[in-house]
Amino acid sequence: AIERSGTWSRVSDANAWGGTERRASDAGAKAKLTFTGRSFAWIGSMGPTSGSAKVYVDGKLVQRVSLYAASTSYRRVLVSLSWSKATSRTIKIVVVGTAGHPRVSIDALLIGT
Repeated sequence: AIERSGTWSRVSDANAWGGTERRASDAGAKAKLTFTGRSFAWIGSMGPTSGSAKVYVDGKLVQRVSLYAASTSYRRVLVSLSWSKATSRTIKIVVVGTAGHPRVSIDALLIGT
């Protein structure tokens, strides 16, 4: 299960994988997932109102991701990570709250064992 803190809205969107995605705009809003596996992918949308997020693995910052784009696109692989061994990991996505275009979306979080 994904643990969320801060305000994440569930938004219906026919372009999203499964028809809905979660969106947050407040700086510091977090989504956290603990799993055992060898790979992880974050799928989301990009667009002119989208901002940035920081991605942590086991408490260490591994990537800062910009979801900003001049035009909207859906079902984009925003982050793809892999490891040689399947062990327990915690992924945390933290909304930066970029001025003027703060939105971060999570369409799907994929785990490979």
